[in-house]
Amino acid sequence: MTRTTVSRTIPLAGRQVRVENIKASVCADCGETYLDGPSLLKIESKLLKQPVLAKT
Repeated sequence: MTRTTVSRTIPLAGRQVRVENIKASVCADCGETYLDGPSLLKIESKLLKQPVLAKT
């Protein structure tokens, strides 16, 4: 496993939301990406700030 930063594009309500600089562990053999709790919270925070999910 190699600790690095990755970027992901996540589909949300018919749009694509780009989340960058996510800390992750990547398997050197198969390329599988593993995210820890703080990384998942960063993604969740970014998604909740999108206008389509903003509370009115």
